[in-house]
Amino acid sequence: MKRDLELLETLTPLYAKQNKRQKRLFGGIYPNENNALRGSAQGWAYYITGAYARSLGMRLGPPNAEDDTEDQDDSTKTVWTQGSRFCFSEGSMMYDTPKCRQVWREALKCISEQVQVTSGTPAVPAAYKRYRYTDADVKKAEAKGEELTSQGWKVELIHNPNAHKWNWFLDKYYPRNPGFVRFKVQKPNSSKTGLGQPVFYTTTQDDFVRMLITGDRECMT
Repeated sequence: MKRDLELLETLTPLYAKQNKRQKRLFGGIYPNENNALRGSAQGWAYYITGAYARSLGMRLGPPNAEDDTEDQDDSTKTVWTQGSRFCFSEGSMMYDTPKCRQVWREALKCISEQVQVTSGTPAVPAAYKRYRYTDADVKKAEAKGEELTSQGWKVELIHNPNAHKWNWFLDKYYPRNPGFVRFKVQKPNSSKTGLGQPVFYTTTQDDFVRMLITGDRECMT
């Protein structure tokens, strides 16, 4: 659990110059010889398998890919990597035990709660770009900075008087959008014949993944 929480923090900075996808997947999920994902997230509060790869930001692609484009999975590529474009959406359902895979009347005797996502929007990683200017174009750099600021970007104008050509650098940062998830939690009724009344929650995609790891709903934003 600790390693996966650390990985989650690495993947979800508010601002970042790079969003490199990670070679390590969330713990316990791994590709077999045919590149199909197997296993489940070990130590997590909920039973999560490779079936949730896309929702968890896992993709097939180049080993050093950036996490700034939403590429479709490509079975001709050979490397699974871990990104942060979490996208749990309507219909996603999970339980706190692998015994949920039994016939439903038997599963009800084993599960403590069911989590079902009712709606959601994907998380989008932080964005970064650098513009280069000469001394003669510093006014253009300043104007561009004002324009980007009005659009919600965080900008930084840097002067390097010793540079051979480009003396001014305008760095623009756009903060991570953690998306949102609305979900409901239901527990089996006292007779274990069905589910009780739902309790609804709304949080970010990032905090939803954290909740799946820890089971803690008190710290959700």
